[in-house]
Amino acid sequence: MCTPQSVACFLQNGYVIERVMDSKSADQIGNSVLEEALQMAFQGEDLTAIKQQLPAGATLSHLLNNAQLRAKYCNNPKCVWQDGSTRTPILSKSCGMLNIYHNRLVRDNICFSPRVYNVISDLYKALHTGEDQRPVYLLGPDRVGVKAKGATDMDRHLDKHLLYAHCPPGRPQRVQAFCCLRVGRPNDKFGLDMRDLGSIEILQAFHSVFPLASIYFQTRVRLNERARSKFVPQVLGREFDDALPAFLKWLREVVFVPEKLAQEADAKQLQQILQHQRELGLLGDTCPDIRWVIPEIRAGDLFCFDHRLPHRNLRNKSPIERIVAYVSLFPRAYMDMDEKLSSLRARFLGEEPSQHSGSNRSGDMERTVFASTWKARIHFEDTEISRKALAEDEPPTKKRKL
Repeated sequence: MCTPQSVACFLQNGYVIERVMDSKSADQIGNSVLEEALQMAFQGEDLTAIKQQLPAGATLSHLLNNAQLRAKYCNNPKCVWQDGSTRTPILSKSCGMLNIYHNRLVRDNICFSPRVYNVISDLYKALHTGEDQRPVYLLGPDRVGVKAKGATDMDRHLDKHLLYAHCPPGRPQRVQAFCCLRVGRPNDKFGLDMRDLGSIEILQAFHSVFPLASIYFQTRVRLNERARSKFVPQVLGREFDDALPAFLKWLREVVFVPEKLAQEADAKQLQQILQHQRELGLLGDTCPDIRWVIPEIRAGDLFCFDHRLPHRNLRNKSPIERIVAYVSLFPRAYMDMDEKLSSLRARFLGEEPSQHSGSNRSGDMERTVFASTWKARIHFEDTEISRKALAEDEPPTKKRKL
């Protein structure tokens, strides 16, 4: 469970880091994810023979993002792309996402971990006091991520659109999370800092002024068409970066100064937002410390952040892979009244595909590559946490009250 200090940190900064497993356990799960990633990316290749031929210091994962190494050691250098097309990589070079949904160690030790579930549940309670926000895997299992050496920066983006209200009224904010299984450390000898390890970069505390930012960027800044697209993730281009200092200055010199705020044309609306955010415990009387940060996350840590924080994954120049497992728990208020309780389980059993939105997310390749062990792969034991996470902790015939 989260301590009061952790909850306060999450509400203030928009993120928190919680230790959920020891390094040895994280490494074991990370090895399993990496092994499966290599199996999917290098189908038809003799990985044992290739490993023996690699130069000193190189590992199989280095081939994922290095075309020259693949050309030298692989029979098919284009094997890392579906049908040989660079538009459909098996593993993304920028975000590291991979279509593996049913790794057993990830499911049993992370997705259905009491420690992981209870941390996220406590954060939902803090965000939505007095409501039933027991989280569930509404869309099924999420994917894993592997950013090996040579991986590039991801675009800065938002998973809750700044300009459009995608969530219907009454739907609560989301807690996004991932468990870190492996990551390099800064190394002065090799010129590696936190920016070179595939780590996440976030705009700290932006969630607390999100409604104010929505007004500012709609009425005072003209974002490019890509940023204005109604699709999420919302890519934040240079226009956002260029406008951010002026936005923060506006907050400090206008919004948090009552005399100046009263002179704004939309002062009444801004004052109402300020009051509401303060009632939620997200704002004080001064401008929060909003800045880009790279949290130091270790293997075995659970990283939870508010979906209103702009963020991205960074490049990886380290020889060590950055491996994570995403934990996508939604508040129960997201569930429709006619949602079948059994359908959540069906997605974890592989009877229905995971419903996480986005392109190039089919699970067909995973089912094909691991066909011989598929039944064992999707089997899991009923536990108290699995029943909660799959919304099976209440009678099937009972109508849920949202």
